[in-house]
Amino acid sequence: MLKKTLISLALASSVVATSSAAVNVFSWNDGKSSLSTSGNFRFAFQSVDTTSERGATYNKTSRNTWNMRSRVMFSLKQYVTDNLEAGAFLRLTHTFMSRHDYSLTWNYANRSYGAKTYSSSHAKNAIKPDRFYTYLDSKSLGRLTVALSTGDFITGQGAADVRDFGTSTFYLSNQARAITNAYLKNYQDRLVRYDSPNVAESVPLSFSASYGDMRSNQKVGSETKRRYDTEVSGAVMYQLGSLGRVQFLAAKKQVYANYTTKYATEGYQLGADLRPTGALRVRAEVGTAHEASATAYTSYKDVGVDLSYALGDFTPYGGLLYLNKQIKYKDASTATQATHQYEVYVGTSYSLAKKVANAFNFTLFVEANHVYTDYYKNYSNRNGDHAYGFAGGLIVTW
Repeated sequence: MLKKTLISLALASSVVATSSAAVNVFSWNDGKSSLSTSGNFRFAFQSVDTTSERGATYNKTSRNTWNMRSRVMFSLKQYVTDNLEAGAFLRLTHTFMSRHDYSLTWNYANRSYGAKTYSSSHAKNAIKPDRFYTYLDSKSLGRLTVALSTGDFITGQGAADVRDFGTSTFYLSNQARAITNAYLKNYQDRLVRYDSPNVAESVPLSFSASYGDMRSNQKVGSETKRRYDTEVSGAVMYQLGSLGRVQFLAAKKQVYANYTTKYATEGYQLGADLRPTGALRVRAEVGTAHEASATAYTSYKDVGVDLSYALGDFTPYGGLLYLNKQIKYKDASTATQATHQYEVYVGTSYSLAKKVANAFNFTLFVEANHVYTDYYKNYSNRNGDHAYGFAGGLIVTW
C-alpha cells in the first residue's frame, strides 16, 4: 500500500493538538469521490527582545507583533479506478499584522544612552490563494504532484516544507537548519514531485524526488531578461511501524548571480521522527550544507532535537538546536569568519474545547525561546547576541 505522502500531511493542519478532520461538502461515485473543506484561525502575540555588543556600544531592540491569520482549505478527490485517484488542493489565506519596534543604545565610552527610537508598521493581505497543487495517486506506482505558483506565495516547496526537520512551536520562529540553505526561498513558479510506494510489501522503504524552479530577472545592459533558479531535492524514508520513521534528505539549488553566472548550494540531513509511546513524540536530526557565492564558500553544520508529550488536554513541548556557520573568503587576505548559534525553546498547548457546534476546536498556546549567537572567529567588534522570545495565542480549527 502506498505510504501516505508527507506533502498532504504538511498542507493540512499538522501542528500539535490542533488538527481537525476535513468536512465533506459533497461526494459522488458511491462516496469514492469527494470535495471536502477544512480551516483554521490563529490570533497570536509575539515579543522578541534582542541584545548585542558591538565593541564600544551595547544595543537593545524590542519587537512586538500582533498577528491574525485565517486559512480555508479545499481538497478534491476523484476516483478513477481502484488503483488510481486524481485530485487537487487549494488553500486560501488572509493575514493581518501590526508590528512595533523599539531600540536603545548604551555607549561605554561616555556612559550614556542614545535616543530611544520607535517605529511601527501594519500589513494586511486580502484573502487570496497561496497554495495549489494537483496530483495523480496510484497504489502500485506512486504519486505524482504538480504545483504551480499562485503568484503571491510558495507553491508547496518540495522537501523544504514537508520533509525538513520540524519543531512544535506555533508562532515563534526557530533558527534555520543547515539543509534549509539548499532550498529555494520565497516561492517557486513550478514544482514537480514524485513519491514512491514502498519498494516491497515486506520492506517499508520509500523515496521521494522533486524539481522546482523560480524566475530570476537578470539585467543584461539596459534589458531585463528571464532566468530560472532551480532546486532538485529528494529523500529516502524507512518506516518503523508505529514507532515512526527515519529519513535521509538531499537538496541542491542553483541561483543566478547575473545572467551568465550561477552558484550552487548542496545540503544533506539525517533525521528521525519517532513515537516511542502514544503520547511521546521525538524528532531529531543532524545536517550539513555547503554554499558558494561570488566572494566566499560558506559551510553549515547543525543538530537538533524536539520533544512533545500529550498529558490530557495539555501538550508540553521543547527542544534544543545548534548551528555552526563558517565563511571562507576567496580573497586570501580576508580571514575566515565563524559563528555558533544555540537555541532552546519550551511551550505548551491546551485544548480548550472540542467539537463546539459539532465543528470547532479551540486551542490555547504559550511558548518561549532563547537564541544565543557567538561570533567566535574574526568578528573583531561583535561579542555575542542574545534574543529572548515569547508568544501566545488562540488557534481555532474546523
